[in-house]
Amino acid sequence: MRTLALDIGEVRVGLAVSDSAGKIATPLKVLPADVVLNHGAEFRRIVEDWEIEQLVSGLPMTMAGEEGPQAASIREKAQKSRRRAACRCFFVMNA
Repeated sequence: MRTLALDIGEVRVGLAVSDSAGKIATPLKVLPADVVLNHGAEFRRIVEDWEIEQLVSGLPMTMAGEEGPQAASIREKAQKSRRRAACRCFFVMNA
């Protein structure tokens, strides 16, 4: 099962793709955020060509160890990408 990792920023989104076993991730590309979030042609091509089945994104934590406004924004953006890519989406807390 291939996973596409999204490092979501305000301007750009870093992409890394896992091997077919889901054990090793390799940096793939950096795309403009609007291309990823609006399911642009280049992002669609990556999802289709790599046969992506799930997305994963990190969530930044506040100094108190909780989700703050930035995490909420990233969660919303990742869910938007997930719906358009028809994939499952998981989140990892960044310490």
